[in-house]
Amino acid sequence: MDAAPRTEDESGLARMRDTAAAGVALVVLALWPFTPSPATDAKYLIIGLLPGVLALQWWLHLRRCGPGALAGGVTAWVLGCFLAVNLLSAFLSAHLLYCLVEFFKLLALALLFFLTAQACRMPEQAWRMLLIVCGAIALTSVYGLSQWAGLDPFPWETRDVEEYRGLPSTYGNPNVAAHALNLGLLCALGLVSRRRTRWCVFFVLVILAHLYLTDVRAAKVAVPAGLALALAAELARRRTGSAPRAIFATVVVCGLFGIGLMAGVMGYHHVRSGTLAPSGHTFLLRYNSFYGASRMMMERPLTGFGPGAYWLENPPYWTPYEQAFFATDRKFNRNVHNELLETGVESGFPGAFLFIGFLVALLTAALGIAYRARDRDTRMLGYTLAACVTAFGVDGLFGFNLRRPASAAVFFVLAGIVAGVYGEGRGAHAGTRARPFRLGVATAACCAALVPATFAGLTFAAQTLHQEARGAEGSARSRERAIGLLKRAERLAPWDPVFSEHEGDILSESGKPREAIAAYERARARNPHWVPIHLGIAQQSHILAQTGDQAGGSVARAAIGRALALCPTLPEAHLLQGQMALTDALGIAPEDDTAERNRKSLFLSAVAHCGDALKYGLDQQEPAHLAMAQAHYWLGENKEAESALIRAVQAAPGEETTWAAFEHYAVNTGNWDSYADTLSEALASAESGRAPFPRAAGLIALRLAKDCRERLKDDTLARAAVTRGLRLQPWNDDLFGAYITLEGDIESREELRQAVERAFLMSGAPWLGGAPWRLNDRLTNPSSKADSEVALEVAEAAREAYQAKPESAARKYGWVLKAHGLLVRTSDESAKVRGDTLADLAATALAIGAVAESESLYADALELQADDTRQGSTLGRAETLYLMGKEDEALALVEGAAQTWPQSFEVALARARLLSRVGRTAEARLAYRLVLTRYALGPEDRSHVQSELDQLKPESAP
Repeated sequence: MDAAPRTEDESGLARMRDTAAAGVALVVLALWPFTPSPATDAKYLIIGLLPGVLALQWWLHLRRCGPGALAGGVTAWVLGCFLAVNLLSAFLSAHLLYCLVEFFKLLALALLFFLTAQACRMPEQAWRMLLIVCGAIALTSVYGLSQWAGLDPFPWETRDVEEYRGLPSTYGNPNVAAHALNLGLLCALGLVSRRRTRWCVFFVLVILAHLYLTDVRAAKVAVPAGLALALAAELARRRTGSAPRAIFATVVVCGLFGIGLMAGVMGYHHVRSGTLAPSGHTFLLRYNSFYGASRMMMERPLTGFGPGAYWLENPPYWTPYEQAFFATDRKFNRNVHNELLETGVESGFPGAFLFIGFLVALLTAALGIAYRARDRDTRMLGYTLAACVTAFGVDGLFGFNLRRPASAAVFFVLAGIVAGVYGEGRGAHAGTRARPFRLGVATAACCAALVPATFAGLTFAAQTLHQEARGAEGSARSRERAIGLLKRAERLAPWDPVFSEHEGDILSESGKPREAIAAYERARARNPHWVPIHLGIAQQSHILAQTGDQAGGSVARAAIGRALALCPTLPEAHLLQGQMALTDALGIAPEDDTAERNRKSLFLSAVAHCGDALKYGLDQQEPAHLAMAQAHYWLGENKEAESALIRAVQAAPGEETTWAAFEHYAVNTGNWDSYADTLSEALASAESGRAPFPRAAGLIALRLAKDCRERLKDDTLARAAVTRGLRLQPWNDDLFGAYITLEGDIESREELRQAVERAFLMSGAPWLGGAPWRLNDRLTNPSSKADSEVALEVAEAAREAYQAKPESAARKYGWVLKAHGLLVRTSDESAKVRGDTLADLAATALAIGAVAESESLYADALELQADDTRQGSTLGRAETLYLMGKEDEALALVEGAAQTWPQSFEVALARARLLSRVGRTAEARLAYRLVLTRYALGPEDRSHVQSELDQLKPESAP
């Protein structure tokens, strides 16, 4: 990389410079789609590994060379003190392991600074390192401009967001991009000032275009501030011959000028708008975060809360504005948009002062390079580095560039260049160190570099597993795999609460409240102030409380209280509080006046809290309206309950549970007119295109048809409702099946074909797939496959559909199985094949919950099966009859089976179980004992039967 020939001793340092420049370029360019944060996780991995490589190269270099200087000077000592303060803060933090991991990131950056300073001593070496880093930043700008042109091969999760439209490039966010672009632009301008690298004007144009398109306000201040300081430094150099005086004058004058300019801008803004500073939503959020951070600093002024702990400890310090912002948008400030304040929060006033001291020491050293330079190129290098330090400091007043990997890595390499070149210019070799001493320092650096490398690797591996888990939570089977991946990630990075929180979310969706609470509790131990974790615990504990678990109720109330203490306007917490009050009220038996008053008070509380949830902007309003409806119903306020139910179905017309609740209300009160009218209005709204959820039309039409058929006993009105639904959703299998069912009893293949044809014509659109289309194709285009073979394929499809969506499988496939049963029953195949196929269809229908269809299919199967194959169908039909409420017929069928197959263990056990289910406990007990004594059972079967016998409740006395 260097122009001059490399000596044996110099070659090791040259390799270090190559590695440092290439490593930082790689940090800037890295994107990795296999972690949740593609623009962050891989960059921190490189930052963690880079110092170890540099330290090893330095150690190998020092083994070959003699005494020499250690670069760094005052700047290194200030940075060392800053690290010491942060390490102390980490040990005193409530989040020890998390803060230590964040400290190790600072340690890696500090080692990068120190090792760069050892390798880069000469101005020409510095210029060449700047060229590589600046080139990498320019490449990211080329990528950003390609995003602007719509050419982006990288698989971003979504591109229809404001952040992406701001050209995030390899940084993941336009604001983060600006932090690095500021430094890249100033370095590019410095390169253009040299005759040999004036071609870098291309870098200037590309980076400037990218920076302009990001439209980041801080860049409009930081870059001019850096250029202004460089100009002031040159003017000071020309007016005084003393370097210390020139440095002092530059820093003081620029500082005073900056303060005066800020005051002038604030005054001008006050005259124009009445406020001292911009007051848009983004600005107000930042001002509020400044206030909260200031309160945190004052609470722990000496030690702070620990590195990286701001977002973990900040929620209790949220202002009402931040609370409202989180309640409505679920967003919060993970960082203070001010590096000095965040540093003060994390490591107290000592840390903030040392950080300022580090920047001042760097600025002084950079100006020292310029003022002591004997040639123009070296002077311009000093001005360029001073401008970068200034821009980084000013940019940090409006953002968090120290806590972003790309800008932090670039800055610490630039800082190392400042320390190395400045020390060489001051004649650092005057204080040379013996080789053993320097080897000892290099060995210590190697050992220290192992720590951030190890934790960076663990973090990256954990985040890779996390991303894999995010892509594996679709079906129930893949959710188990996702949970396993998250547990592995948690073992690798036990300091991060995100893995156990995500596990809790998956377990919640899987209907496992106890396991979900355990996962949330682990997350809460690591992040005790994170509101969504409290909400998750409250929701799952409420589910347990609804089953009568008193401990679950206590946990839910405590979690709700904590969530509301952190965010009083959180609508979901108010909803949970209302639902919890409703659960508590329903758990009180109205034994006396006191209990009745308590119940009434809780019902009123439920109404009030659900009303608050709606007032504060609850997104999914249907649960609040349902809870209010239930509370009003128990208070005897039927009119209010009815109004709440109407609002609930209007808020979520596609929710089956909401309509079921409305139907239940109609059954209990006899007020069917309101239910039917609401259904009719909802269907009319869908037909007119006014419904917010047009896909709910099928559900509404089916419910209206059910009401017409079962309550009004009018199949004509039911058929009309289904027809209206089919016209809205001609692809809906449920509606198609309902139409076929309403055609009445179909006894032949031809009648079935005509019914299917009418349904197709009624829908007004051809089916492109699905069970109806396949059935129509079978009826109109007979294939070489036998009817039984096709029927078995349909049964397999029904079972797969049940595994994917058990709640809708019966509607989608019950009528299809019955239709294929008709085809099999009327086919030319042998009686045995037809009977066995019908039995298989019946078993499938029973398994997916299509009980009526299963009973009919079993009846057909029994007519065709021989005596030696009828046992399974007989027991299956008995089960369907029991489920249909025909207990006497079911018992008669099982008693007959017991006479026909007296030696069958399965029949005897089925008889015992059925007797138990219908409440004939004494006979069931005798039947179970008969099973245990008559049949030769294996240990496992005997244990199961004995367990069922032991669980039988004793009969009550007459």
